[in-house]
Amino acid sequence: MTRFFQITRKTILSTIAGAVALSTVAAAPAQAGDKELARALIGIGAIAIIGSAIANESKARDRNDNHNWNNGGHNNGGWNNGGHNGGHNGGWKPRPRPVKTVPRACEVRTWVNGYRAIGYTGACTKQNASHPQLLPESCRQRTDVPKGVKGPKIIYRKVCMEQNGWKTA
Repeated sequence: MTRFFQITRKTILSTIAGAVALSTVAAAPAQAGDKELARALIGIGAIAIIGSAIANESKARDRNDNHNWNNGGHNNGGWNNGGHNGGHNGGWKPRPRPVKTVPRACEVRTWVNGYRAIGYTGACTKQNASHPQLLPESCRQRTDVPKGVKGPKIIYRKVCMEQNGWKTA
């Protein structure tokens, strides 16, 4: 039953109880006898009892918030997958981390500190990486290529980049 019909039912019951109580008082001529006073008190008491019963019922309904959830069904699913456990679509999932890629064209083999090193040229990587603002500074190294000689002066070490989640595209 929807909330609208619950409120309407309470209103109708209160109105009927009031009408019944007032009909006993209004049916007789205006006298201040003991019988009329007793009837009025009985009517007021009946209204109070009915009103408190309605109030108690609504409090109990508010506490026992019984929803008609489908808490199971085929493969423990159901249309809402068991209440607030994610709903029919499996619930909220975090956004995946951005895929960090460097083009294969930026990959070079050069000399660093007297050893052969594989990496990505600095200029090419900064221009063509998927997220250049995320390039790790810890992987950046100066090469042994002297000034005036053609070749990369700065590289990003490939092994270090792979450890930081970067892939060659």
